[in-house]
Amino acid sequence: METRQTALTVPDALTVRIVDFATADNGYALLVGAAPVKAATRPANAEYRAALFATTDGGRTWSQLRHPRPVSRDPNMFVGAGDRVVVSAFPSDWYISADGGKTFSYTKMDTPADLPLEYLEASADPRGPYRVICDQGPCKVYERPDKRTVAVPAQPKFEQISDVRVDRAGRIWVAGTDRNQAGAAMSPDGGRTWRRADPPAQDKAARYMMMRFAASHDGADLWLVGYREPGAATGACFDRSARQRKEMGLPDLWRLDAGGWVSRGTGTSRPAPNRNQPEVSSVVAVGGGRMLVLYAYGLWLVDGGWTRVTDLPRTPAHINGLRDGTIHAMVDQDTRYLGRWDGRAFTWVRVTLTTDG
Repeated sequence: METRQTALTVPDALTVRIVDFATADNGYALLVGAAPVKAATRPANAEYRAALFATTDGGRTWSQLRHPRPVSRDPNMFVGAGDRVVVSAFPSDWYISADGGKTFSYTKMDTPADLPLEYLEASADPRGPYRVICDQGPCKVYERPDKRTVAVPAQPKFEQISDVRVDRAGRIWVAGTDRNQAGAAMSPDGGRTWRRADPPAQDKAARYMMMRFAASHDGADLWLVGYREPGAATGACFDRSARQRKEMGLPDLWRLDAGGWVSRGTGTSRPAPNRNQPEVSSVVAVGGGRMLVLYAYGLWLVDGGWTRVTDLPRTPAHINGLRDGTIHAMVDQDTRYLGRWDGRAFTWVRVTLTTDG
């Protein structure tokens, strides 16, 4: 495994708070002071110094950017599509860059609960203009033509809509739940009409708190991911109830095929529940009909069954897919793995960013 390790020389006892990547080459880091610049009676009101850094060569070298708000409460950073970087300062100040952190525009939201669209779209589907927006009522599907936000002509009938995705044929897919049961709907005409296309049940007792889509970076593979409701239990049998609670974090998976949603990873190779803590998993569609799942202290590659991935010396805390097909695995605040799947095996690069002193 190639290792790219950098120790930055910075003042004011700054330490690495966040490292994040947009692609295999382009990444950003937020450094925050260990001690407040302006102390306060309430710790949450203290202000800290922050600094921004960027890399364009996959973490081999880093250069400092101008931070738009170098002292603030709870400084944070989010990386979006392309060259978009979003910096926030509590309670409601946002700074948005569309050029890789060279310049920032300022946005102030009305309340701390409000979020700018640039933040909401950081993990949205890059291939389509459709978004799920929940604004003081049931979640609905919206379209953003020319940066205007308008609801699609008709809404799919779900108690809760949780995700939207456009497939390679241009059809809109929506994931949702009805009475905590997994559901999906498809529109072939831009949201004017909808057809239900629910996935087959994998466990009649399963209740889902969230349904999400996962797609390979080229859009060839589309998956439906079901996250079970915490503590879901039916019947009076204690053993059955305990089993369901333990399996809460293990996702149920369906892959879109020509005939509809097909269950995947349901056989005897499915990993045993984590008996110590019901972890919530994260997933990446790596292409070729395979899914990478982080769960139960390890990585698993799901095709027809589950195969343990043993390439990494440390188990990540979270994984996600970048827009260029790179797998981004977070180990801790200063270490990331960047991976690629070639259809047969993974290759990984370890990126570590620290500070001197």
